[in-house]
Order: sequence, then structure tokens, then C-alpha cells
Amino acid sequence: MGSFGGFGGLFGGGKTATITQFVPTPKIIIGHVLDVCLDSRSELHKGSDENVGTIKFRDVFGPHITDFNKPEKGLIARPADRSNFKIPLPGEQVLVYYAYQDKITPSLQLVPGYFYGPVITNTANVTNNSSPYVGISPARLRGLLPIPTQQVDTRFDTRISNLKVFKDGASSPVIHKQMQPFEGDYILQGRFGNSIRFGSTPTDASADSGPTWTAKRRGKPGDSIITIRVNNEIVSKNKVKTDLYDLEDINEDAASIY
Repeated sequence: MGSFGGFGGLFGGGKTATITQFVPTPKIIIGHVLDVCLDSRSELHKGSDENVGTIKFRDVFGPHITDFNKPEKGLIARPADRSNFKIPLPGEQVLVYYAYQDKITPSLQLVPGYFYGPVITNTANVTNNSSPYVGISPARLRGLLPIPTQQVDTRFDTRISNLKVFKDGASSPVIHKQMQPFEGDYILQGRFGNSIRFGSTPTDASADSGPTWTAKRRGKPGDSIITIRVNNEIVSKNKVKTDLYDLEDINEDAASIY
């Protein structure tokens, strides 16, 4: 008997079952984050640390419109990769996958569920991409809601306990400078001006316009270089188009490792 032939006795009547009967329909959803569980104070915690990192979301392209008076309504998703994931903010978009879920102690009952992956940075600001109107035109909502427009504009602010980290005042988003990319770079960019560059020694032609560590180049073009730095500088909203990126500077950065 082949490996899959044995399923017949397990799933009924000696008949051979097809594997597709037990696989959920794969799907990817664009999820609009409504709430995030960070600790036991969250209503999503439900008495279990296994729920830390869980989010509530709505399907941006779903057939429904979330009740703007009750932003806590929504679907539940867990981190797709707990060893490497970015905590989303309420109001941001994430990729959501449909897969089997289980607990630390395995169960014979496999139940499909939602898991979220990367944050979709729909603007150039990696610090905060929260938006109350994702998938819904503000023009269609104004005048139709029984609440002031200002409440709609700030509906996710109450869900962010450390709001001053992400907003300068009532509405202006905080924008941290980002690391200037170079050809072939792999850059890990945090929300708060902290970054890691996996780069390389440049050619002579590009060394003069590169970071200070390229001025007196050693080795061959393409030799690997890693820089880790913290830069606390913030960009004003009216200078984003011309002043968003900068270069590492061992004398100016708050902290760095080369």
C-alpha cells in the first residue's frame, strides 16, 4: 500500500481520499489593522501569552465596510513568522495568509486560520503608515457618519498607547530619516532611524559620493561591508521630497558599528 493509500482507512469507509479534500483554499488578504495585542492589558490577550502579537483586522477588499463607530470589530490573525516580524500599528495594512493553525501542544484537529506577514508601507514614511480611510473614500463618508469627521481621522490614535512616538502633535506624523541605498544593498530599516546595511566596497567612480567610510577605499570593489547605526534625526513634513535619506557618519550618528 502506498503512503497516500493509507488515508482510506483513516478518513472513512476504506475509500481512498484525495489530498485536496483536506487542504483549505489558499488566499492572501490585504488586512487593515484594527488592534494589536502587545501584553495582558489587551482585550485580544484572553489570558494567554500565546496571543501576544495577535491582530484584529478587516479585509480591505472584502464585501463589507467596517462600522466606523466600532473599530474593534474584525478578523483575527497571528504572526506568520514569530522569529522575524514587524509589529504593525493600528491603521496600517499587512499581508494576511490563510493556513493551518495549532498550539504549542499539537492537536489532531487542524483548523485553518489567518496569519499576517509584512507591513505594507504605502508611503515613504516607515515610522508610521496608519490611515483611517484605507479602501474607503473619505469623500463618501463625510456627512454620512453620525460622528464628527475629526473622530474618523483619529480613530486609530486611541489604539496607540505611545502615540507621541509616532505623531508630532494631533496629526503630523513623525518621519525618521532613512539610510541612503546603494546598488546591490540589502538594508534593514527600523521605524525609528535605526538601520543595518549589508553593502559592499564601491568602485572608484562612486566612492566620492558615498558614505565617509568609502573615501579611503580599501580592498576590491564588491568586498562586503556591514554598518549598524542609530540616527535620531527627524525630517520635517515639507522636506520629505528632498531630505528623506542620509548617509552614515561615525562622527554624527548617535551610535554606530562598522
